[in-house]
Parts: sequence; structure tokens; C-alpha cells
Amino acid sequence: MDIKKYIASGILEHYVLGLASEEEQKEVEMYISAYPEIKTELEAIEVAMEQYAQLQGMDTPPDIDAKINSQIDALQKSKPKDSGKNDSSTFGGWGMTLLLGGMLLATSWWALSNNQKAAEEAGKFSTLSTQFETLQSDCDETSKENEVLKDKIRILQDPDNQVIKLSEAQDKYPDVLASIFFNKATQKSYLRANALPDIPSDRVLQLWAIVDGKPTDMGLVEVSTNSDDLIEIPFIENAAAFAITVETGKNTAPNLDELVVIGNVTS
Repeated sequence: MDIKKYIASGILEHYVLGLASEEEQKEVEMYISAYPEIKTELEAIEVAMEQYAQLQGMDTPPDIDAKINSQIDALQKSKPKDSGKNDSSTFGGWGMTLLLGGMLLATSWWALSNNQKAAEEAGKFSTLSTQFETLQSDCDETSKENEVLKDKIRILQDPDNQVIKLSEAQDKYPDVLASIFFNKATQKSYLRANALPDIPSDRVLQLWAIVDGKPTDMGLVEVSTNSDDLIEIPFIENAAAFAITVETGKNTAPNLDELVVIGNVTS
């Protein structure tokens, strides 16, 4: 008989769990007394399962307790009465030990099953947590957008605003429009580019204020065409007019041949 192959077959584990057939049980019981290696392997299974059960720190489920106790009772009834040896050296005593080991094995198996379920639940929780974080991030982004929108509405509806419309200055740039929101109370001014022309990539739009008949540079207009954004611009209290020109680069004086829009400040 190839004992290593027999041990590796898993029948010993089935035996201590009570899963072996009647024929397999008789075979194991016969081999226990005939082959010390099998007895040693069963002891190792018992110790390993006991250590595993202790690591899990879990109680035996009631249904497994009942099954194991039933097997113990059956084994005690079948133990030879005429044996003069100590129980620990008879198969009856050894069988009791095996069944206790089986109880530990079954408990560990149950614990492992529950751990797998716990892992599945943890996975579901992780997925839900990720979804929640995504939704929370979306809500935060929407909240920020709402705050920007409310600020925009507040600026537009300020009763102290003076709205200066910058209309097309020449036929070269038709259908263009921009507005300046000029507020002396808050000392703030904003540009709203309603509709500005498409320009080549090597050109820029530059904003000007006309003060005492002279142009004052107010910087480049860095907004896309047809943008509805409000861009805060320098507040120039004494401005008489505002204008936008197309330039080859930031200039100190406007190119009036490329005047796009202009609008006067009314007193």
C-alpha cells in the first residue's frame, strides 16, 4: 500500500469530518492500527485544526456541535467493552480524539466560509463607498459652480452698476458686442464679452479706457469668442469710454484701424 498516496487522497480529512462513506470509515479504522503513519497524520490534522480554530476565535455553530456530539455518542456505544487497555491506546479513545479534531475542523471550515462572506460584504461596501465619494465629489463641484453663478448674478443685478455697451465700431467686425459693468460704489468693473470676433492665432484683443481724450491700456481680453463670462478688469473712475482693438501684441497705443467695439460712459 502506498501510504503517502493514501494520506494525500484527502480521505482522512473526510473521515474526521464524518463525510466518508461507511466503507471508507471501516478502511480508515483498519489502517489506523495497521499503519502508524496514518495515526500520526490524523494527530497532525487534529493539532492543525485546533490551532486554526483558536486563531479564528470563533465558537462552534450549534448545528455542527449537534452533529459532532451525535458522532461521539455513536462511537462510544460501538467501543469494545472487553478491552483491557487504556482508552487513549484503543481505537475507541483514539476515535474520540479524531472526532474532537473533526469538530475543530468543521468549526474552522464554518469560520472560513463566514470570513469569505465577510470579504464579499467588504467588497460591496468598498464599491458603495467609491460610488458615494464620486457622488460627493460631483455635488461639491456642482456646489462650486452654483456659487460662481450666484456671484455672477449678484454682480449683474447690483443696482449701482452702470452698464456700458460696447458696439461694433466699423463694418470690418460686424455683429460684435461686449459690455462693461461699471460700479463706482464698489470701485469694481467687469467685462462681459457677449460676442467678439474670431481672430488669427498671432493676434490679440486689447481693452482700452479713454481718459481725458487719451487711451489707457487695460490689458488683454483673454476670453473665447461668444463667451458669457464676467472678467474683472481694472477700475478706472474717470474713464469717458471703453474700446477693444485687435493688435499684433500688447501695445501702448491702440491700432484704430483694428477697432472692434467702443462705448461711451454716460454721466
